[in-house]
Amino acid sequence: MKTKVLIVSHSSVVDVYQDKLRYLARHKEFEITLLTPTRYFEAGKVREGFNGFGMYTVKKLPTLFGEKGRQHLHVYLSLQKLLADVQPDIIHLEEEPVSMVTSQIMFASGLLKKRPKFVAFTWENINHDYTKRPWYQPQRYLFPRLEKYALSNIDYMIYGSHEGPGVFREKGYSGPGCFIPQYGVDPHTYYADGELPTDLPPAFLQKEEPVVLYVGRMLKMKGIDTLIEAFSKSTHGLLLMVGSGGDQTEFESRLRQQGLKDRVHFTGNVEPTEVPKYLRLADIMVLPSLTTPQWKEQFGRVLIEAMACGTVPLGSSSGEIPTVIGDAGLVFKEGNVDDLLTKMTTLLENAELLSSLREAGIQRVKNKYTNEILAQQIADVYQTVLQQ
Repeated sequence: MKTKVLIVSHSSVVDVYQDKLRYLARHKEFEITLLTPTRYFEAGKVREGFNGFGMYTVKKLPTLFGEKGRQHLHVYLSLQKLLADVQPDIIHLEEEPVSMVTSQIMFASGLLKKRPKFVAFTWENINHDYTKRPWYQPQRYLFPRLEKYALSNIDYMIYGSHEGPGVFREKGYSGPGCFIPQYGVDPHTYYADGELPTDLPPAFLQKEEPVVLYVGRMLKMKGIDTLIEAFSKSTHGLLLMVGSGGDQTEFESRLRQQGLKDRVHFTGNVEPTEVPKYLRLADIMVLPSLTTPQWKEQFGRVLIEAMACGTVPLGSSSGEIPTVIGDAGLVFKEGNVDDLLTKMTTLLENAELLSSLREAGIQRVKNKYTNEILAQQIADVYQTVLQQ
């Protein structure tokens, strides 16, 4: 008899984020059902839930607050009937322990004929003390209770960050766990020497100079100030900014004032399926993340996407970035303009180094970060949980 697995994931409304389920479904001992919102704010806009690739079942339910992008506050409607229909042996929650939906599903599962095993994923790498929030914020009172309830029911924790186990030991979780990133890459989508974008200025399309790339939200908290200042001191290269965000207008204005308008191009928001084209065009992809009291880089998925596409990553020292890059790129001290400039220049002026790191990155992704590899690791977790 197959083990019934219900995977709960709001981010899987996006097609590329369901790719690992294609590989997980190849493990015939499991019957996979995905629960994802009918509509959810993800990757820059409200999206209709993707219907899957046909090898697993996709169930979509409406949510409260999902279209507002309230990651920790959304809950599903009509949940109980779905749980009764699926009768899962394992519920894999790709939702944080602090999220309302995690507690909702755990509580609702108490009405099933048999209690399922709960596998939970977390990106957390900072121990947030929610009780220090202002007295008038409901999260001050709600989040600690939700998290305590969830941690008391989790049978196995999957950490997206190597700092996660320490964080959750401090929170009181003493159960088993392991490190597996939430998402890897699909080598049929992210690969070198493929299609390139056609909607860029001639200087970029013709690669008149090496291309430095940033992919992500256009927000100061992402460390873009550091990148802009370092690039303004560079004597060559083109800067391609892919993404959108509230601080983009300010960034564009600063670059114009510095006389860099012709060397920089902002694309605006780009669909996830189009990102590989821009990654292949670039020589270097910079992730300049800055640590704050409330956040530090939890993984940096664009790093492995870049490596798979043959682009060399240059990341800050924030959070998980150095671990992800390994020996396939360079790391600069976060917020340090001179260090970023030095290492960016080193890469742009050393074709041999750039080539060797390019090949190292492609191999690193093949060895560690494909969705097929992650699916095997997740299947191993399911087997471990069933034996507990």
